[in-house]
Formats: sequence, structure tokens, C-alpha cells
Amino acid sequence: FAFNRAGALGSTVFTRFRIFNRGTQPLLEVYAGMWADTDVGGIADDLAGCDPSLGLGYCYNATNTDAVYGATPPAVGFDIVQGPSDPVTHQPRSLTAFGDFTASDPLSALESFNALVGLEASGAPIIDPTTALATPFRHPGNPVLHTGWLDPTPGDKHLLIASGPFTLQPEAYEDVIMAIVVAQGADRLSS
Repeated sequence: FAFNRAGALGSTVFTRFRIFNRGTQPLLEVYAGMWADTDVGGIADDLAGCDPSLGLGYCYNATNTDAVYGATPPAVGFDIVQGPSDPVTHQPRSLTAFGDFTASDPLSALESFNALVGLEASGAPIIDPTTALATPFRHPGNPVLHTGWLDPTPGDKHLLIASGPFTLQPEAYEDVIMAIVVAQGADRLSS
């Protein structure tokens, strides 16, 4: 669903996924995710990142000149507005993992699950090179301030935002609402 109005809501598309367990056994360790091939203008010059505190994964142009948008390339964000319920607190979860891929998407169900839980394809932890600590979030730095772990490699970016785990009882369902937000500022970083 979307809104026909000016401002941020007019540049946002909301998606609701209703995940059902039609089986007779509980589903344990379930993760909800959204994968996107972002292609912000020219496809070979994009960078990706995330802001875990906002529940947001995003893609933006690597330079202030784009083959499609010229000097004002937009950015696109994927926000978990309402994640699945935490099994302990019963509150909606936000972003629990973020991955980005440059022509190296997961090649199997196991690699896909590893990405959803915030691991490398091999199952090894993702290590933030700026802190040397394990993290489920790839590139959580701040490109505007140029701080933290930033994506160093422009390319054709594919993103995965994920939230979980949660348990889904038989005949139960879980609603997950995500937003796709487009913004265009005076340059790539203000976008």
C-alpha cells in the first residue's frame, strides 16, 4: 500500500507479508527477510549500508554523478516497520541482520539461511573490520559522517534485510510490514 501525497510518505511503498504455518508442528527459528536488487540508476556504481537503530538497509550511489540521474542520484531504503514478534517479550522485532551482495547471492538454502541470521555464506560470523567484532550487520557505518564500516566496493548491489528468530505455532500467522523508501536530495549523501 502507498499514499498519494507529497513528502516522505508519497515516496514510500509499504508491503505486508502474512506468514502462515499450515502444518501440524511448530516452526522454530523462523526468520523473515526481504531481498532486493536495488539498481539505483546505473547498476555498476552503487554502495550499500544499514542503520540497525532505524531497522533500515539502504543503497546509494558511489559518486555524485550517475549514468541515469546525473548529479542528483537518489537513494533507496528498506525498513522493517513491524517485524515478527519476539518469542520472549512478544514485542515486534526490528532489523536483526543485514547483508549485501555484489554478484555473489546465496547459492543454496543453507547459504540463504546463514544470510538471514547474519552470518557469512559459510556460516562463519561477519567481522566488522573497524571493530574486529562479530556483527550480524554488514556495513553499519555512517556514509554522511564517513565513520564506521562502509561499503568500499561499488557495484550491482543486492540487499537482504531480516528479522527473527520467532516461533510460528500450527495454524498461526505472523504479519511483517516493510517499507521501501526512495529519497532524492541535492547529492548522493543527502539522498
